[in-house]
Amino acid sequence: MAKWQTVIPKEVREAASIRVGDMIEWRYELGKIIVIPPTKIPNPSESLYGLIPSDEDAVKAVKKIRGERLEKSLR
Repeated sequence: MAKWQTVIPKEVREAASIRVGDMIEWRYELGKIIVIPPTKIPNPSESLYGLIPSDEDAVKAVKKIRGERLEKSLR
């Protein structure tokens, strides 16, 4: 298509669980084009838990940041 876009057939999208906005990897190897679907992380928040050491409660920190953003937007 125009702008070098391609359409992934419905059967392939469903089999690979590809959704709108997913980043797909393209490779050219030995005369073949290889399309690699995105890697899915089943529970991303669980995978990230504990990576950043902190004594602060995460829920309270998020509420604080959201409150600050809201205040700025209302100014």
